[in-house]
This record gives sequence, structure tokens and C-alpha cells, in this order.
Amino acid sequence: MLVVLHAEKMNFTQKEIIEIKKHICSLKVPIEFIRIKENEIKLEYPNKLGVFVVLKKDEIFKLTAINSDDSIISENFNSLEKLIYQIRNWIKKIKIDNPFDLLITDDIHKISPKFYISFQEAVIIHYLGFENSSGMIFRKSLEILIKDFLNYLIPEFKGIIASKTIGQILKHFYNMENQNINPKKQFNSIIDKLETIKPLAIVISNTFQIGNDFSHYERKLEKYTASNMKENIEKIIDFINVQFIKEMAILKENELNKDFNNQKFINKN
Repeated sequence: MLVVLHAEKMNFTQKEIIEIKKHICSLKVPIEFIRIKENEIKLEYPNKLGVFVVLKKDEIFKLTAINSDDSIISENFNSLEKLIYQIRNWIKKIKIDNPFDLLITDDIHKISPKFYISFQEAVIIHYLGFENSSGMIFRKSLEILIKDFLNYLIPEFKGIIASKTIGQILKHFYNMENQNINPKKQFNSIIDKLETIKPLAIVISNTFQIGNDFSHYERKLEKYTASNMKENIEKIIDFINVQFIKEMAILKENELNKDFNNQKFINKN
């Protein structure tokens, strides 16, 4: 869905833009809201399904929409409220015809069902252009994912995981100095697990620093964006998912080896 808002003589006011964003956000669809010219705003639905153009002239909004089935609607509205009502109806129709769902990994959902709730919220408001807010919610979603994954991986340390921040957890289990990271010797009982997830540590640490920066009065890491956080989290999801695949493969291999070891040569005599 492609949505373009044009303004003639006067641009859409900030209040009008915020109201449109608010109502789109409530529909839980990650429509990308991008200003591409001084008098034009583009909204894009996943897979660019449908086209929506609103022309504003003398306080009249003219709406023309091409739906995903190529049908066309064209109407005039004398108030923002009526325009938004029609926008909501149109998006609902597009959503029914072309539902948006995050790609949810079953194994990750089992250990961290709350993660996908927060992550979806972050994705939606990120595409609507709420950079600071999405950055903070991406940070929250990652904290949920990492703590739930660590609880699954090393359940004997649930107390430590619950009581510390992510940064404190990493420093609790690893020596992190001069760009080097190594498990601490006192955790030899889980050394294999700590070595397995060691590649994640720097990515997790960096992503949290970006997220924390969004909550500060004055940002110091402005070259990093919420998009960087989203990309990092998606890579972390892939990494964790690979660990589950490896675990299942090892279990299957052990099961097969046990079965094979119990078999005897067939005696032809």
C-alpha cells in the first residue's frame, strides 16, 4: 500500500500529521511514513499494496485510493476527522486482504512470548517515524528476549539474570577489556554455553547502548538509529534460532546413534 499526502498552498499541519499517524498506529500496521518533498508525504504498506493520495486545498481533503484489488475510490472531505475515518476503513480493508504478521520463530516465541509483543510495537511506530520512541521500545524488547534466552540457557542463574541490567549481566559472566571478551574462570561449569553465546555479547552491548542513548536528554550516539537497533535485533533472533536448530540436531543425532549402536549385523547363515 502506498499512501501519498499532497498539500497545495499550505502544508498539512503538524497536528494533522500526528493525528493521522496516531490512528494508523492504532491499527497495528507498520506503514512507513516518509516526507519526500516539502509538500508531500508518502506512506508505504508492506509489499507496497495499493495507492492512497490525499490532496489538501482550501481546507478540503480530496482522497483517491487504489486498492489491492485495483478498485478505485475518490471522495472529498471537509474535516480531518472524516478523512481519518475513511483512511482507517481503507487500511482495515487492505489489512484484511493482505494481513501483516511478523515472522515469528516458534522456538523463540516459546521461551519469550512477551518479546514479540514489544518488538511489533517498536516496528510499527518506527515505520511511522517515531525514532526516539521506537528506539526505547526496541531496547525494551531486546532486554526481554535476552533475559528470557539466558533463563532458558542457564536457568541456575535466574536470580542473577533477574536482578541485573543486561550490561551488568555481561560483566558478571565475562571479562570485557580492550575489545576482548572472555568467560570468567569461576563459571567453568557453564563455560561451553558462555563460549557459544560469546559472539552475541558485543552486539547486545552495542544495541543496548544505542537504546539507552535514546532515553537521554542529549544524545551522544546520533550516528546510530533505531534502524540499526532493528537490524541488530533481527540478527540476534537469527543467531538464537540457529542455536535451537543445533540443539535439536544434536538431540536427533544422539537418538540416531543410540538406535544404530543397538543394531547388530544380520547373519545370513
